[in-house]
Amino acid sequence: MKKRLLCLYAVVLLILPTLRAAEADTLVCYDVSDFSPYTIRSYTLSYGQLWLRDTYLSNIDYFGRNLSLEVTNLFVVKPSLYLRNINSVAYGNTVNLPATAAMSYLGGELGLGAGYRWSNRRASILIGGLPSIDLALKSNSRNVNNTASLDAMLTLWLDAEATFDKRWGRVVFGLSDHLRTAIVGGMFVPEYGA
Repeated sequence: MKKRLLCLYAVVLLILPTLRAAEADTLVCYDVSDFSPYTIRSYTLSYGQLWLRDTYLSNIDYFGRNLSLEVTNLFVVKPSLYLRNINSVAYGNTVNLPATAAMSYLGGELGLGAGYRWSNRRASILIGGLPSIDLALKSNSRNVNNTASLDAMLTLWLDAEATFDKRWGRVVFGLSDHLRTAIVGGMFVPEYGA
């Protein structure tokens, strides 16, 4: 018992000075001249429900599932400037209610925007604009006259993000919220008989 207590005491004595030194050395000053550009990349895989009605292909409602992948790149190029790139692809397969035909959907989005970035050691706020183009190809298995249609959409988005960092010991926890809402946009969808 005495040997175990002595070993425990020796380990505590060896670790204690390093813990004190680590606590004393954590003072870091934020300096803009120390900035170096960096990139944050995120991947989002989503699965959900899809509802389609394309009067060019069929005047019936189609219901089904879709799968999409979005890759977002945030390039912080200067202390007060960021670029954001969004690439996404989606696939969906739907069936009409009488189950007599299926409609497939393949779409994608490409966007590139820029904005202002404010930050300090614990928080950052990003606000800017992001123009994007969306293209979608829909095909109907039953319609032999109009087998496919192409939709196109151009949108200007308001892009805003707020991040707050909290340090607990040597671990940093981040809380972030990203808002993207349309300011103006236009869409091309073919109409039946056009």
